[in-house]
Amino acid sequence: MEKRARIVEIPPVPRYTARLPENAVRVLLPLLLSLSFLPATAQANWWNDLLKSFGSETAVPASLNADEVAKGLREALAKGTRVAVKDLGRADGFWSQPRFRVPLPKPVEKARKLLKQVGASDEIDQFHLALNRAAEQAVPVAAKVFGDAARQITINDAMQILQGPDDAATQYFRRQTSDSLSTQFRPLVEKVTADNLLAQSYRDLVAAAGPFASMLGDAADLDGYVTGQALEAVFSRVAEEEAKIRRDPAARSSELLQRVFGQRDEQG
Repeated sequence: MEKRARIVEIPPVPRYTARLPENAVRVLLPLLLSLSFLPATAQANWWNDLLKSFGSETAVPASLNADEVAKGLREALAKGTRVAVKDLGRADGFWSQPRFRVPLPKPVEKARKLLKQVGASDEIDQFHLALNRAAEQAVPVAAKVFGDAARQITINDAMQILQGPDDAATQYFRRQTSDSLSTQFRPLVEKVTADNLLAQSYRDLVAAAGPFASMLGDAADLDGYVTGQALEAVFSRVAEEEAKIRRDPAARSSELLQRVFGQRDEQG
């Protein structure tokens, strides 16, 4: 019988019922219009499920061949994906790691001090937490999407990836999965941010800005902004694991990985 992945239990963000103070809205709207910004660029069973979806390890032939290279890359990608999903798709996976934490949109960050002065300190903090909880909820769906992409790797792809830079496989994933991941992440992000009133106030302010909202760049679309931040974090985490496997023989946790990447080391 097929095992079902356990649902990731992430504590919900408290639903804030207090409205953003009217004077805070008056402070934030001019800032939204006057600033322009640069664009922002289930658990224990996951490992077995991932290996199955990526193509499980088979007996290693006496000599390394192109098919074996493809199997080794799929296993490496499965390992990187498992680590990324487990690390980020959990409670505080983003929030507790400053390098992955979703930052406040720049308009809000610029207005943060003023908003706290007008009594919106708690709302700002909960808004920031909600953005990160949204990213944490979205990440687990990456496992299946990456597994589907890995099955599409051709022999030619595999050889090019093997001889490529330390993040060559991650770059392949980015090209093949970005659109699909964005489509699947966004509804999960929207579900979390919908329960935060400051997030709704932010959307209302952007809508009131009309064509001037384009000055905000990526931050004009709040859910798109969080989705993009979540995607970047996932790809960064997968790239880190890929680089470890390529550079450190100790990170090659199976005979297949040792053979595939060991041969690459010998070839220089």
